[in-house]
Amino acid sequence: MSTPNRLRVAIATPLTDELRALLTGLEPRLDIVCDQTLLPPMRWPRRRNVSGPTGGR
Repeated sequence: MSTPNRLRVAIATPLTDELRALLTGLEPRLDIVCDQTLLPPMRWPRRRNVSGPTGGR
């Protein structure tokens, strides 16, 4: 359970250690709950820089 000075956040998507460190660096009160073992394995990496209805193709 979260304490008054902490905010527990459950993340149900893949989260890298770098992003977790960035989030807790920006907001140290975060208590991030993210169990990567509960997620299915990724089939392929997601394209992150897409734009428009065709996905940037």
